[in-house]
Amino acid sequence: FWEDLDYNNLPPDFWEKYDRSYEQDRAILNLVYLNSFYQYTQLRDYTFKEDITLIGFPNSGRNGSAIAVNNRIAISSKSKLIDGCWEFVKSFLSDKYQESVTYQWPVKISAFDKMAEKAMKGEDGYGPIRPLVGDVVYDSIGIPNPMPQEGRKISEEDVKYIKSFLQSVDVLMSYEQGVMDIINEEAKMYYAGSKTAEETAKIIQSRVQIYVSEGR
Repeated sequence: FWEDLDYNNLPPDFWEKYDRSYEQDRAILNLVYLNSFYQYTQLRDYTFKEDITLIGFPNSGRNGSAIAVNNRIAISSKSKLIDGCWEFVKSFLSDKYQESVTYQWPVKISAFDKMAEKAMKGEDGYGPIRPLVGDVVYDSIGIPNPMPQEGRKISEEDVKYIKSFLQSVDVLMSYEQGVMDIINEEAKMYYAGSKTAEETAKIIQSRVQIYVSEGR
């Protein structure tokens, strides 16, 4: 577990081995917050060095990806300035705002299509599609990954795949610290060899069900 690592005394080749763990088949899954065209090609061409599938977490619907929302805005039903509030909310859906979005996906298809055009031409400007030389990207658990020295242009096929994927996601992600604590506690027992994967899954399921029931 990452919190148990002594970052001041890591082996000299630790990060190199970590960075190559996917292409060498020592790791097969990668938790990704996909927020740009470039990130997709970076994962495929640099991290895995082969075709990848955006599959999400296991679930009964076989579509385990979820939407992570950066900001949520609502209007109180008791507000005395409903019209003014609505004008403020609408500003985030304007073409000007949507087409200025970087490091996340716009919600308007027209803005998405313009972002895709820039990506395919390599004209991303200050957007997230292509990194500068020497950039370092941090993954979902804060581990630095060196980036390729040159960005890759996005193909029309890449755009179609990503657009289709984004339009297929219909679940909103929420984070519950209590559930994550249960998973981390029980997973440690599995990795220590004290329990099998099946035993660990059953215990996690039971504890989470109790946790959710008590919170209702």
